[in-house]
Parts: sequence; C-alpha cells; structure tokens
Amino acid sequence: MDFLGLEKKGFFAHKLNRELSDDELTNELDRNVKASDSPRDNLNIIKVNDSYLEIIDKWYVFKGLVTFAGCCFSIYLILMLSVLTYGTVKNNDPSAIWFLIFAVVIHLPIFYITIRLLSLELFQKTHYPIRFDYNKRKIFSLLPKGGYVETSWDDAFIFIKRARHPFSIHPSASYHYEICVHVLSSDRKLVKQTFSLGSFSEAKNDAINFWEFVRLYMEDSSSHNMLSRNVRHYLPIDTKAEEFRLSVVLTMAPISSYPLLQLITSPISCLFVLGRRLSIITSTVPKWPKDSLDNRVAKLSIRQNENTSLNFIDSTWPLICFIFGAVITTSLIIWGGLNVYYIL
Repeated sequence: MDFLGLEKKGFFAHKLNRELSDDELTNELDRNVKASDSPRDNLNIIKVNDSYLEIIDKWYVFKGLVTFAGCCFSIYLILMLSVLTYGTVKNNDPSAIWFLIFAVVIHLPIFYITIRLLSLELFQKTHYPIRFDYNKRKIFSLLPKGGYVETSWDDAFIFIKRARHPFSIHPSASYHYEICVHVLSSDRKLVKQTFSLGSFSEAKNDAINFWEFVRLYMEDSSSHNMLSRNVRHYLPIDTKAEEFRLSVVLTMAPISSYPLLQLITSPISCLFVLGRRLSIITSTVPKWPKDSLDNRVAKLSIRQNENTSLNFIDSTWPLICFIFGAVITTSLIIWGGLNVYYIL
C-alpha cells in the first residue's frame, strides 16, 4: 500500500514545487486519444450522472492497514510499560526506576512513529473523493488534512505511474500502476499539487481501462448512459460511512480471486478489518464545498438499489472467512492470555 499523499508535510507528503520528471513526461496520457476498447470501473465508482463522475481515492481500498499497524505498536508500548511499571512498583528498587526511565526514553521514537501512523487515518475523512464535472470541465479532489484541489480537465497533466508494491500478488511483477494528476504552475514547469485517480491496479491494462472510463466520460456525453450501465458495483458511501459488510469485502478484495487463501489468511485479515472499522468509525463522511457543486438536476443519477448483486464469492464468502478467522484469533488470544496468567 502506498501512503504517499496522506500528509501535507513529512515523510508521507508529495514532493511539490518541482519540475516534471522524465518518467512522468514519457508516460503522459492524451485525453484526446482512445486508450482502450474496454473501459472499466475497477470498483472505483461512487456516483455517475449527466453532470459529474465521482470516484474514490487511491487509499480507500486499503484503509485501516496503517491504523492496524499503529494499534500493534500501541499494544506493544502499553504492555511493555505496564509490565515494567508493575515490576518497578513491586520491587521498590531505585535501579528498577532508572531502568524504567531508560526504557521509556529509548522507546520515544516508537511512540512518535505510532502517533504519526494513527494520525494518518483516525479522526480524518472516511474517504477523499475525486469528482469529474462534465459541464464545468473541471476536476475536484478533496485532500487529506483539509482543503481541496480544483483544476481544469484540459489543463491537468495526467500520466500513468508505475511504483513498487511489495505486497503484490500479481505473478508478473511486484509493481502497481495508478493514474496520477498533476496541477501545474501557470508556465507548466512546476508541480503545484498532485493526486491519484482511484485505487491502484496490479496490471497496467487495468489502469489503462479505468483511465479510458474516465476519459470517455469527460470527452463524450453520449457515452454516459453506457458507462453508468456497465459499472459493476457502485460504492454506497456517497452520503454515509461504509457498513461493516463492505469493510470485510474491501479488506479481503486484494485476494478475492483466491477464496481458499482468503480462508487461510482470515485470522490475520479479521484484525485488518478491525483496523479499518476503527478508522471509519472515528472519521467523518466528506462534504464538498458548495462552490464546487453543479446544482443542475442530474438526469442519470444512480441510486444505491441500482447496484448489480454481488455473487457469493464476492460478498458472502468474505463474511464467512471473517467469522472463521475471528473465532480462531479470539481463541488463540484467550489461550495465550490464560497461559501467561498461570505463569505469573
């Protein structure tokens, strides 16, 4: 998972006020040229109508992973400090007090990392939508940590980016591909702002197919009906936070093609689901600034009940895996806790 862009400053911030790289210039996408014969939504679509297309951010599918990592660090710190504090109080030994102080000091970097990780997703927004306004020919993108970007569709610098993805399960390579947008300075020499369109793809063709979906929507109004009908599933997060079942489905989506692997890894995946739920529950549903909205009536507005029904493997099987994994993980935690109790 690529967390780049979740911060305005720091390690996870985009590098701005820089020149375009050779790689970006080479991989620029031409909005006037057909990129694919198979435009696909890639489970990125929130809403489509005759006025605008709204999609998710690149972090949404993997939301909760960084929260899970932060929670693991938090649990470690709490257990470690609790055990040391208990031993110090019990022994009432000055040397134990100094050792406790020493332990706290050397763990300050871990404490700092934990706070940084948790702040990326907790008490933020449930997602950061990108909107393509057909009538205004503009792109709007809500940004993490507040604010939003507004840029002209015709002026935006759009390119396909290849980045290393250490968790890739695609057999061909350990890379992922994403469609990126740069907002350039007036002389088109410096990158002033940047964001990605939807979740990344493990295969380049999937990213190109999604780009064609967006390109076709913005360039050809006669395609709107066709595109809206071809969306496999609209994410029901336009006005509310995602429900628990959707959290389970999206957490296990990266290995949805391997049902048996979903079951085997479910004891770990169920913990990732809890991390996702924590990040969702503590965050608020994003709202667009009024000046970015098109107030005209949308004739092709999509309702949630127009979604195509997900099959057993896509919807019900992940829930079964979650229950199975939760039982296994809970049993192991109780067993481990009882052993520690009897030892102490």
